[in-house]
Amino acid sequence: MDADIDDDGEIEAFIPTTFGKQSDIYGAQLGTKNFDASYLTQIQKGQLVGLGAIDKVLATDPQLKTFVTKYAGNNNVFLKDLNECYLKLTTRGYKGTKRND
Repeated sequence: MDADIDDDGEIEAFIPTTFGKQSDIYGAQLGTKNFDASYLTQIQKGQLVGLGAIDKVLATDPQLKTFVTKYAGNNNVFLKDLNECYLKLTTRGYKGTKRND
């Protein structure tokens, strides 16, 4: 098979379309492209979004309802806390190397 060369002289990657279009490479898009507290705002307003049991538990459980109330009203706080939580989850147990410590 001959390689395709782009204008910069680089070899262009061949991605087969056997399983669908290029835009489908990572599967179907779920929800909106915005990841924010709008889901929690809908739960707080009593609008079930379609996640069934999760929606109901978030709306009724007293402990979880405190988080819904906290984040539904303030997207900046939600994104700040989400950032901190994601960092903790992704680095949990990371020991590093002497070079990176």
